[in-house]
Amino acid sequence: MAGKKKTNPSRIPAALSAEEAEQILEKAARDMAIRVRAAFLGAVIDYDGTSAEELIHFLDNVGEYQADLRDPSSYTPVLSDIERKSGVHLPSHPLQETSVHSKKDAERFRRFAQENAAGAVFSAMLEPSERIFGADKTPDILRKANDICAEMEEGQISIPDIAWALETEFGLYLDVSGARVRLRPVEMAAV
Repeated sequence: MAGKKKTNPSRIPAALSAEEAEQILEKAARDMAIRVRAAFLGAVIDYDGTSAEELIHFLDNVGEYQADLRDPSSYTPVLSDIERKSGVHLPSHPLQETSVHSKKDAERFRRFAQENAAGAVFSAMLEPSERIFGADKTPDILRKANDICAEMEEGQISIPDIAWALETEFGLYLDVSGARVRLRPVEMAAV
């Protein structure tokens, strides 16, 4: 009995409207802003001598990145610095929804949007990390944060795991709302 032949995703026609592409980019930016910030916090909490005040100060100084995920040229130089300093390679890709002609192309657009968003957030975190934790610790923090992001992708660690560690070790509440990530002392979180 012959089974139904599986269709190659490259042969399934698909297209993205500008609105669909924008939704994909916004979701990637929101998801990666949360994931990468949490991963950085997860990487930093392992250092002896790290204080709750430093963690709050770090996250407050990261700010919101304003990157065009379709054109990563605005943050590519920082990604090169990250790779030179830490060995962490974060890919970046130009994105155009007009290049989507198949289901496989649409999935590639989503994956590239996530990679661009992760790179943009990492680039926004380099300078505050060097200033607050030191240029000597930052390469290790970048490597650990990148490893934690990969573990999150594989389901080995989660944002609630990091939130629990922050609460038990530092008395900090990880507040995630929208694409914003903030730290507050636990006693203030109940307010």
